[in-house]
Amino acid sequence: LRDRGVPRERTVVMGFSLGSGVAAEMAHRGLASRLVLLAPYTSIPAMVSRFAPVFPTTLVVGDRFDTLAKAPSIDVPALVVHGSADSLIPVAMGERVASALPHATLHVVGGAHHNDLYAWDPQLCELVARFARGEE
Repeated sequence: LRDRGVPRERTVVMGFSLGSGVAAEMAHRGLASRLVLLAPYTSIPAMVSRFAPVFPTTLVVGDRFDTLAKAPSIDVPALVVHGSADSLIPVAMGERVASALPHATLHVVGGAHHNDLYAWDPQLCELVARFARGEE
């Protein structure tokens, strides 16, 4: 983006689910002016532990994508969106991430699961767009 003349001030990074860790990393590196996380997890080891509690994640998982640890140093406005009925990545993880981000707004979509946030909240696309434009 920089090579194409797009300044950091006009860059919004957005990640959904697994991509939320990548988006948080980009914001942590100072490459964006705003951050949108949809159904974020706290870290990859925390996710692996949910499904394989005895698996030695610290020994096997190479990239931890530890969003929760990086969150306090992400000093840009952030929008965290999570479904209240998400059974893959629990809403509690999204709440923890939002709480750790210094400038976050949490938007919980009531009744939504992991892949149907926009179906449960028809205004979500507009909310994300307004946030990206700095209107929220």
